[in-house]
Amino acid sequence: MRIVCAWCEKEGKSALICEVEPFDDPMETHGICVAHRASFLAELARSLTPPQSDASFRASAEPARAEPAVPAPETRRLAEWLGEGQELVRLFVPRLAEQIAALERRCAAAEQAHAELERRVEDARREAANLEEANRRWRELEAEILALLDPLIDRVLTDTIRPMYRLSRTLRARRPRAPKSS
Repeated sequence: MRIVCAWCEKEGKSALICEVEPFDDPMETHGICVAHRASFLAELARSLTPPQSDASFRASAEPARAEPAVPAPETRRLAEWLGEGQELVRLFVPRLAEQIAALERRCAAAEQAHAELERRVEDARREAANLEEANRRWRELEAEILALLDPLIDRVLTDTIRPMYRLSRTLRARRPRAPKSS
């Protein structure tokens, strides 16, 4: 719901004061902006304060006459405006307080979730560092094992497999060949 300044609207100025819940409600309600409220209250104060001349001072020093109090149009407008303002406050302040409390709860929950996520990220970083260190140690161990195995494999090849290969070639060469059948 949009709250617009009736005076600004009348003057053709931008009249939007604020938006309040329900935000999806396209209706408008009227209020008064800060500038027009200040000028209205100043005008009201001027109209309610009589000029201080000698005659008015003497008149104010005399006892008041019992005349019926008829509110001036400005006073009636002010009373209506105050009544509307009090109604708006009665309607919207509790809802705003509820919304603020709900937002504070959401903010606190979000901060807790953020702290939990930061803790998890830090745990994951420590775990990644531990895994990197373990990986580095395994690579060093693999290099040591390969360094030990290379000479052993060369020795096995040199001392065992090559002589066996030579022996098998020698034995094949000595084996009698079967006669060819015609």
